[in-house]
Amino acid sequence: TRMKFLLDRFQEVTTELKDLYEDKDGGRKEEIQALAGPNEYVEFRQRLSQIEEFYARHPNEISIPMSIEFDEMAKQRENQSEETQNLVEFSDEEGYGKYLDLHECYVRFLNIKGVERIDYITFLSTFDHL
Repeated sequence: TRMKFLLDRFQEVTTELKDLYEDKDGGRKEEIQALAGPNEYVEFRQRLSQIEEFYARHPNEISIPMSIEFDEMAKQRENQSEETQNLVEFSDEEGYGKYLDLHECYVRFLNIKGVERIDYITFLSTFDHL
């Protein structure tokens, strides 16, 4: 579950960055042109004053870098509660708990002497009747 969370977070941030770099709405290009134009110093001062005004209105606003988020996850991993230690780890094939992969049980079933060989789908349909 931790790995799934990390992968989901990674994909979310990567998608956001990709969208920023692709600049579909043209915002990045406009910003570069505004800062590279003839009044770049005026544009810089306007943006700086907007930032200062924002933090004057919201003095306790902080931005938490992802490195701190990962440090917190590492601390949680080191100091696991009893509840998180008892969690079952699901594989990708199991959809992280959405499905149940019975392939290992199927292989063990086939290795029992005297058992009729059946395919995996038939095994699944008869599994709860065995």
